Amino acid sequence: MRIAFISPTKLIEDFHGDFHLALSHLIGGSFYKNKYVRTLLSTRLPIILDNGLFENGKPEAVTSLFKKARMLGAHTVFCPDTLYNRKKTEATLIKIAKEYEGPIGLGFVVQADNVKDYIESYQWAVEQPQITLIGLSILAIPKAFKEITGTDDITTNRIRCLKMLSELPKHKSSHLLGLGNSYRDVEYAVKNCKWIVSHDSSSAVWNAIQRKAIDPITLDVVGGKTPIPVDFNWEGELDNEQVRLIQSNMRVVRKLVKQ
Repeated sequence: MRIAFISPTKLIEDFHGDFHLALSHLIGGSFYKNKYVRTLLSTRLPIILDNGLFENGKPEAVTSLFKKARMLGAHTVFCPDTLYNRKKTEATLIKIAKEYEGPIGLGFVVQADNVKDYIESYQWAVEQPQITLIGLSILAIPKAFKEITGTDDITTNRIRCLKMLSELPKHKSSHLLGLGNSYRDVEYAVKNCKWIVSHDSSSAVWNAIQRKAIDPITLDVVGGKTPIPVDFNWEGELDNEQVRLIQSNMRVVRKLVKQ
């Protein structure tokens, strides 16, 4: 499984994974004068462009999103999705697939507010030839699978989701978007879901900046992940302990995804 470590812009060159999940809401103004853009491009790593729903509560407009994807040289872009709304999300993908042709792959984030629709929308996405990557998010999955698990916990719900998806006869390359308080769902995917090819999270770096470690045995963020949102404009200076924690957290994750 390939991994993207999401970091404040200042730290991207020093702490990154196998690819970047670029965040569209950070790409504004004069494109090549944008520090975030320049830093991403300087690493020469592959790029997947996200649509900004998680950060902004709504996705970026299709035209500007695809313009950014082309300028970044992104190989995949997660198409705009509507939170918890299966029908609108699928309709948007169909519309985009008719209008946009070219080398950029279309990512589809499964959206639903119940288990039945979630499973069926995943199956629908598997059958769409235009979709090259399916996103499994930390927003829609707890919303849908809480009816089975009785909890909002991201890790518990995503493990249940993955177990149910694994029973399906057909799959397509999929991506785990984000993380909860633990990497146990990523571990489950590595061991049981070979069709899940990638994962992104700010957990290893941002939690370390807040002096939180990932336990190498339990795979939990010790004390739970920080409630402080990632500050991509963070300009602080790392002390030795923070550097040690970042490096340790990244080693835990790299060892996990290489199983």
